[in-house]
Amino acid sequence: CDPMLVSEAAKQIGLNTQTLRLGLQQRVFPFGEAIKTSENRYVYHINPVALQKYLDGELSHIKGW
Repeated sequence: CDPMLVSEAAKQIGLNTQTLRLGLQQRVFPFGEAIKTSENRYVYHINPVALQKYLDGELSHIKGW
């Protein structure tokens, strides 16, 4: 499946995009990752299948819990 935009995922969750980006950087959400590419830059990957499972309550909020 193709990754989705941070803005699309944020809208589905009900967060603003910056909050979602920070959560991905801090590894809070189990449906995506933030990959650090330089000192102040990240690339974000959101798995839409995992996001739907999260929204359905099938994935816990914090990775590894």
